[in-house]
Formats: sequence, C-alpha cells, structure tokens
Amino acid sequence: MARLEALRARIGDPFEWSSSAKASLLLGITFLLHTQYVLWAHYLLNVPGHEGLVNGDFLRGHLDYFHMLLVTSATLLGFMLLLRRSTGEHRWVEYVATHYYGLSLCYFSFHIGTLSLPTGAVITGAPVVGFILFSHGAVLWALFASLSLLAVLSYASAFGFLPYAPAISGLTENGQLSLFWLTSMFLFTLPHLVVLTALAYYILNRWRRREEEIRTLSMTDPLTGLYNRRSILAHLWYEHERSKRQGPPMAVMMVDLDNFKQINDTWGHPAGDIVLVAAANALRGSLRQNDQVGRFGGEEFLVVLPGADVENAQKLGERCRQAVAELQVDIGDGQVLKVTCSIGLACFEQGLGDESEALIKSADQALYSAKETGRDKVVLWT
Repeated sequence: MARLEALRARIGDPFEWSSSAKASLLLGITFLLHTQYVLWAHYLLNVPGHEGLVNGDFLRGHLDYFHMLLVTSATLLGFMLLLRRSTGEHRWVEYVATHYYGLSLCYFSFHIGTLSLPTGAVITGAPVVGFILFSHGAVLWALFASLSLLAVLSYASAFGFLPYAPAISGLTENGQLSLFWLTSMFLFTLPHLVVLTALAYYILNRWRRREEEIRTLSMTDPLTGLYNRRSILAHLWYEHERSKRQGPPMAVMMVDLDNFKQINDTWGHPAGDIVLVAAANALRGSLRQNDQVGRFGGEEFLVVLPGADVENAQKLGERCRQAVAELQVDIGDGQVLKVTCSIGLACFEQGLGDESEALIKSADQALYSAKETGRDKVVLWT
C-alpha cells in the first residue's frame, strides 16, 4: 500500500499535468501500439504457412510504412519528453498527439478492417478518456479527422476503389470465422481496452479524491480542522429538525475562550492560533461520537449535542470546560500558557422556539451570563 501511494504521488494529479506531459503519455501509448502491430506483421510473415492467414505480398509492400510510423512515434515521443523540461505551456502539442494517435491507428485499421473490433474499441473508448485528460478542442478535431478518414476508407472499399482488410487472408473457413483471426482481433483489442480502462479508472479516481478534498475544504475551518460556521449551522439545523420530528432532546453549547484578545495582544496572533488549535482539539476529544463542534467565529465554538437532555448536556459542558482548563499550551521559546473557557448551554427540551436560531440565541445569552459572573464556568439558559 505504501509503495502504491508513493507511485501515485510520483505520477501526480493528471489534471495538473502540463500539455507536454499529457502528449508524452499519449505518444508513449501510440508507440507501444505501433510496436505491437509491427511485431505482429513480422511474426505473420515469418510463421510457416502464413500464406493462408495473411496477404504476404501486400503486407511486405507496407512493412516499410510500418517501420516509418514506428520511428516517427519514437521521434515524437522523444521530442515531447524534451519539451517537458522547458518552461511555459504548449497547448498545440495536444493537437499533435491526439491527431497522430487517431490518424495512425486509422492506417492500421485499414489493413485489418475499418469495421473491426479494435477500431470500435478505439472509437468508443478513446474520446471518453480524451475529453477527461485533454483539451476538448484537440479531442474533437482529432475525432473528426479520424472518423472522416475511416469513412473515406470504408466507403472506398464499399465502392471497390480500395480492398477491405487487405492484409487479412482466410478470414473465414468453410463459412466459419477463422479461429486465428478471431483470436488476433481480441489480441489487437486487448491493449486498447487495458490502457483506456486503466487511464479512465486512475483519472476518475483522482477526480473523486480531488472533489472530496474540495468538499472537505469547503466544510472545515483551515486553522482548527473543525467544521466551519456554515457547516456547523447546517448540522445544527438537521439535528434540530430531527429532534422536532422524532422527539429526542438536543442541546447546543456556545464556547468562548476567556481573555483571548489579551493573548493576541501580549503574545501575538501566531500564539493565539496555537491556543485556538489546542482548545479545538480539547473540545473535540471531550465529546461523544455523534456530537459535532465547529468554529463559529474568532475564538467562539458552537457544539451540537444530539440526544442530550439538560443533565447530560451539563455534564458534557463541564467536561469540555475542564479539558480546556487543563491545557498547557506551549507557544515556543519555553513559554507555556494556561487558557480557560466560558460555556453557554441551551436545550431544545426546554421549550425553545421552532427555529434553530432560537437555540443559538439562548446559548449565546447563557454564555454572556457566564462571562459576566466570573468566566471559566458553564451556565444553562433559563
């Protein structure tokens, strides 16, 4: 698992790759596919009895073109790898790579049939992956060019201007499909399916992880890692509505760090941030599994306690207060700060209004009372 994560980190996020990196990937795939076709052609021409399987004269006449395409693929791949080291974005290379990929495969599909299984796999799979990875313009133009060429080759065969699948001989035997060419078609198709499926899986998996990271960032406070104000209010609204419908009590705590402005003024805002993080961790560690805490603003935290009646809420409030009071916050240079908090508590079973804002207002009033009567205490709204 660690090696897999290290490999993922080395590959990086495909959405952040440069155009030359994306083009290098596609040209590398193209080079491997061309290598497969060249090796297969040499194998067919050298296997005993190949005359019954392949049109040897036609294939020999095109073998030099096969080699030229393989050399061109290697040259373009090397150029793209060198281009990756340069600065700046080169969007035009995506057009070069996608067009070369599509048009060169059209040439090979002409030899084994433009309506063959490998051709169908590329036509259906490659654009889908291409739209995810490359610019839409590059994929659309390459798709248009490739489909146009396939159409020209297919209709030229239909009207007798070109032979259809001229490299193939003995496609059927006694009215049955040749087992050799059936297996060959699947072998031609397999690399396309493996590559396209692997790319789609990896890219979409990264996309899901990226979306989850964005969703998490939109919900959390970047300093403390707690829910942000919008998220904790949404959670409060959900639990409040559930309490109204199904009847279990719930409670809300407003937590405010005492004399926090003095900490910022005396020790600086970096020290204040350290204190906030320590207090957030103390609150989080004092709550039950289903309780939620969020940063309400500044040094204030909002805690939602589903299913808690007055007695349980007061116990939880006292536990949170004590956890914060026991903190020894190291702010560096041998300086250790003590911090306390005041807590205002309101319970829905007390007959508060039907809106969740009423709970917040009541808890805030209780918090104000705790501040006015000495701080470092839990006050229940009455």
